Amino acid sequence: KGHHGFYPAWAAPFGKLLHYLSFRYNKAFRSLFLYTINPDGAWNKFVAWNVVFWTKVVNWSEENIGYSNIGYLVCLGLAAAVVDWRIFLVGTSFVHYIRYINTYYHREGVAYNVFKRDVFLFKILAVSQ
Repeated sequence: KGHHGFYPAWAAPFGKLLHYLSFRYNKAFRSLFLYTINPDGAWNKFVAWNVVFWTKVVNWSEENIGYSNIGYLVCLGLAAAVVDWRIFLVGTSFVHYIRYINTYYHREGVAYNVFKRDVFLFKILAVSQ
């Protein structure tokens, strides 16, 4: 399996660093995955269970909430904590309408499951506030 790093010439130092880090990450987590296939001993079984459990949690989070939505909600929560709670209220109350308008306007190339996930999440937040 080949791994390639493509980047513009002006970004060579960053590209090389990112390529190296990606390679090391893939190598480390491939070996962690192989370690979970057939663990021996109580501690190793616990570690393997932990890897599988957190993989499922992260997958569930992406499917049902979305990384971009988590980041958006965390930023709003921090701004609300530092400045005023109404920032979170206003920042979450109208997102589902914006998603509707954007989707109805473009109509092509819409990731329908992501659209449903986002609208459902922000509609629940808007109604619950």
